[in-house]
Order: sequence, then C-alpha cells, then structure tokens
Amino acid sequence: VRQLSDTVFAQMGVSERTNLLFGTTVTLSLPELDDFRYSGCYLRIVDAENRVRDKTGDIAFPVFSELQKGFEEPFYREVTIGTYPFLTYSAPIWIGGTGAERYVGAVQVAVLLDDIAQSLASLRTVLVLVVLAGVVLASSIGYFLARQSLAPIEGIIAEAKRIGQDDALHGRIGYAGPRDELGRLTETINAMIARLQAVSSALADAITAQRRFVSDASHELRTPLTTIRGNGEWLAKMWRGNTAHDDGRIRAAIEDIVAEAARMSRLVHEMLQLARSDAGQTLAMRPTMLLPIVEDVARQAAFLPRTAQWIVGDLSALHECVVFANTDAIKQLLFIFIDNAFAYTSEGGTVTLDAARDPERKRVGLCVRDEGIGIPAEHVPHVFERFYRIDDSRGTRQGSGLGLAIAKRIIDAHSGAIDVYTREGMGTTMIAWLPLDNTDATQYDEEEDASTRRSV
Repeated sequence: VRQLSDTVFAQMGVSERTNLLFGTTVTLSLPELDDFRYSGCYLRIVDAENRVRDKTGDIAFPVFSELQKGFEEPFYREVTIGTYPFLTYSAPIWIGGTGAERYVGAVQVAVLLDDIAQSLASLRTVLVLVVLAGVVLASSIGYFLARQSLAPIEGIIAEAKRIGQDDALHGRIGYAGPRDELGRLTETINAMIARLQAVSSALADAITAQRRFVSDASHELRTPLTTIRGNGEWLAKMWRGNTAHDDGRIRAAIEDIVAEAARMSRLVHEMLQLARSDAGQTLAMRPTMLLPIVEDVARQAAFLPRTAQWIVGDLSALHECVVFANTDAIKQLLFIFIDNAFAYTSEGGTVTLDAARDPERKRVGLCVRDEGIGIPAEHVPHVFERFYRIDDSRGTRQGSGLGLAIAKRIIDAHSGAIDVYTREGMGTTMIAWLPLDNTDATQYDEEEDASTRRSV
C-alpha cells in the first residue's frame, strides 16, 4: 500500500502560482491513475478542502479529520466501506520551503482486506503443511536413526537376558561393531560374566565338596557311633544287674553316654539324609493308601518318651485317600512333627493327631496339634531353616535343628505344603498337605512296582 502511494508521489507534480487578482493558486499535475488500477486496490487524490481531484474505482472513502486540518505523518486505518473491510493509507502533500510549508492535499490508497486475509490464510495453510511435513520427515529420520543406534543395544539386552535365563554363564555377548561406547560396554559386561562364571564355578565346586564331606563324614560316623551306643547300652544293662557294685554316679555316666550316642546317631542320620537330598537323590514313590501309614505312626508314637498325653483324633478324612508318596518318608515326616510336639509340651498338655481334607484343591492334610509353649511370630519364617533353634531352654529335649528342614524337603518332594498355626503360649499346629492321587492303591500290583514306580 505504501509502495503504491510512493509511486504516485514520484509521478505527481505540485506547483504554486501567485496572481494579483486571485492570489496564490496551487496546481497538481497528476499521473494517469488508471495506470495504477489493481484488483482490490483503489486510489484517490484530494486537495486541502477534501475535494477529490482524481480517483480510481467508485468507492466512498471515509472522511478523516486529519485530511481537513492537515497532517504531517502518513497513517493507516482499517475501515468498513459498504460491507467490505479495507485497509487505508493516507499520505500528506506539502509544498513550500523550510518554515513556510503548506498542506495542499493527500494521496489515499485503499486495499480490500479479504484478498489479504485470503493470501494470509493460504500462506498460513502452506506454512502449516510445510511444518507438518517437516515434523513428519524429522520424526521419521529420527526414528530411523534411533532404531539404527539402538539396534546394538537391543541385541546386547537380548543376549544378556538369554545368558541370565538359561544360566549359561559360559556364553558371551557378541558385538562386531567399532570399539565405541557400545563396544566398551560389551567388553565390560563380558568381563563381568566371566568373573561371575569363575565365582559360580568355584562356589559350585565348594558346595559339591561340602556335600561330599557331610555325606562321607556322616556315613563314616555311623559305624563308631553304633559301636559306642551298643557297648554303652550293654554296660548300662550289665551294671543295673550288678548290685554289688551299684554306684549311682557310674551308672548315670554310662546312661549319659548312651543318651548322647543316641542323639549323635540321630544327628548323623539327619545330616546324611540332607546330604543325599542335596546331592539330588530322589525318593522312590508309588500310589499309597494313606490311612494305614498314619495308623501305624499313631500306634508307634504311643511308645515314644513323653510327658504329654497322646491323643489320636478323627482320621476319617483319610478313608480311601490315595497319595503318590514314599511310605518311609511320610512316616518320618509325621514322627518329626510328633517328636517336636512332645519336646515342647509340658506335663498335663496334649498332643493330637488328626486329619483334614480339602476337596477344592484335591489334597489331604495330616495335622499334629499340641498345647505347648508355641512359637514367637518373628521365628515362624525361619523354623524350616537348617540348624535354626529358637532357644534350647524352651523344650524338654535338645534338638539338632534339622528335623523341620528334613520335613520341608520331604513335603517338597511330594509336591505338598506345610501350614504352621501357632501362638506363643497357646500351642502349635503343623499341617502337612499332600495332593491326592487318582490311582486305586488297593489294586496296585507289587510285581509291577519296577515298571510303574516314579521318582520326584
């Protein structure tokens, strides 16, 4: 708009004449305004009295007060002519020298804003499309470059996960790229895996040697302990029958030797069992009727040394129950529970054996309940750990701390579970849950034992 006004100014002439009769007159030499006709663009030139001297088009320019009193600086105005928005530009025409300037008119240019708005909208649309295209292109290039950059990292992660899941510490992460950050990272991880492999191998060798030592030591100790125990029992028997040399101190010493030898024999036997279990030895198992096993244990438990009353409760839940089990292991499991119950139940208390069935989970439970001193809550999570003992002074007999660890191994081998319900001073209930087997044990053929026996 301003450029068009300046062009008209450049081609326009202004002159001033003085006449004695008419005074001073101003003459405007105007260019042909039709040469400046553009679509949506209008021109007009007015004098100091706001009279139109020339114009293009036929629109009614608004009358600005500045045009009547004269103005020095050009100005823009947005106006509405009819129903159309226009942007007008008004530039003053001055003549005369410095100090004697005189306002003689103005050049006005009006431009239809719809065309400008449409051009700006088109430009905005183009810019938005260009920006979106740039964003999409930059995102695509960035995604491609990121994938290319992260592909080696994904490979390293996959290899590390495979090594960790498969426990394959002998494996290494392969990387064929340059020795950049990823290359150094791969070397560091491979070195760490190598150190872990060495430590793991040394640890496995140490554990194997420890298991072998425990197994060998337990096995070797059984013979001398059996001899010591046998001779001690013979001496105690002979001494009780010899009234001529009845010395209570000697007899007590011999009986202590017998008792301690028996306790050491139990400890060695338990250690040997755990060593065999650690070595991966499995139990020979078969479908078995559970009720006869429990009844046999109930009968034998009545002869164990105890001060508590022994009660055999309701075992009807075991009727026709078949479990896939090792008979000796189930008996040992129950005797461990019963022996612990007797050890921690004082005179006047009771120890009860009964059974329960869980039809929803298809399992049967063997319950040993006592009225003993109970187990403090903070110790319950640890009672199945090896050599864990709460307090030697709590029971009537000192245990080895291995019994419940063996019980846990037995129940795990049978794919069962142990629940412990206890409260300090209120007694303890141990429930060994065994999964039921669908086999009819009454028709189990002993002659086919070798072909049908399985191990867990």
